Amino acid sequence: MRAGAVVAVYAPALEGEFRALRADAFHHVAREPSRADLEGCVVCYVATGDEAADARIGAAIHGAGPLVNVADQPGLC
Repeated sequence: MRAGAVVAVYAPALEGEFRALRADAFHHVAREPSRADLEGCVVCYVATGDEAADARIGAAIHGAGPLVNVADQPGLC
C-alpha cells in the first residue's frame, strides 16, 4: 500500500486480523467479487477459509484479467 496500491477486500463480514487494520488500509466490499469488479486489477487472492468457496470463487473469476491465487489450491491458480 505504501507503493500506491488500492486494496479491496470482498467478504460478507470482516473477521479476525482484518478488523484490526487501519480503516484507510483497504476498502471493504460486503459481498463476493464479480468478474466486473476485477477490471484493472493486477492480482487477486482468494482465501475464505472454506476450500469449496475458494474453488467456486476462483473458478468464477479465473480468466477475468488479474493473476489469481487460490489459497492452498495450486491447481486453481
